Amino acid sequence: MTMFKSMLIGSAAVAGILGLSACSQGGNDTSSSTSQVAQAMSAPNTMGGDMGAGMGGDMGGDMGGDMGAGMGGDMAAGMGGDMAGGMGGAEASAAASSRPAVPAGSVEVALKDRLDGDLSGYCFDIIGGGQNIDPANGLQAHTCYSYSNELGPDQAADPALFADGIIKISAFDVCAVAANPKAGDKLALTTCDGSPAQKFDIDAEGHIRPSGDTSLCMTAGVESVFGRNGTSPHQIRTLTMQACSAENAAYQQWYVRTDAG
Repeated sequence: MTMFKSMLIGSAAVAGILGLSACSQGGNDTSSSTSQVAQAMSAPNTMGGDMGAGMGGDMGGDMGGDMGAGMGGDMAAGMGGDMAGGMGGAEASAAASSRPAVPAGSVEVALKDRLDGDLSGYCFDIIGGGQNIDPANGLQAHTCYSYSNELGPDQAADPALFADGIIKISAFDVCAVAANPKAGDKLALTTCDGSPAQKFDIDAEGHIRPSGDTSLCMTAGVESVFGRNGTSPHQIRTLTMQACSAENAAYQQWYVRTDAG
């Protein structure tokens, strides 16, 4: 499998600060998970069809539709819509084709410690999936999409702005913001405006601190869950501001990369 070639990030400062590189990754056995994902994504449509055929028009249509919508809705709500639970094949393809393009030269902001990441570790990610990606939901830590040979539009950041302490998800034209930050705050996104609340300090170890309170660090959650109510191979953690500490280093040290190795 051909992976992305590593790139030199626009600023030598970031390359020095965060040790910009492609991190190595061993082979992944995801065939079982992929099969489960495919079954889960097609389930609502199959249920709707079977009920419609076996029970008659209105009842089959109503029950199939309600159950399909309910399953998709619950899954999407449960994990921020990780790849939009309950979509059939055609809907999933339409969602993928409607996603914004990833600008050339983008990077992903990845946790240095992969923790329990089965595929490629954890990256900054807009909460939601498929057609449910919504910057208004803010950021989370999510399986990095580079394992699939491409960056996700809801993860790809602008490397030049990152060198200046600005975290911009280019495809959605939004920036991370921490106005009056305090411990426990989630990472919000808003239109990029260059304000101090959108500036972050990045130290030599990879801590990302809001300029309004440099005692806090962007921190991945301790617990992880699988998306789509456990049927997706993608793993998710919260992303919040917490007190910077040596004990939390594994959850607080980040770097930028162009591929998973």
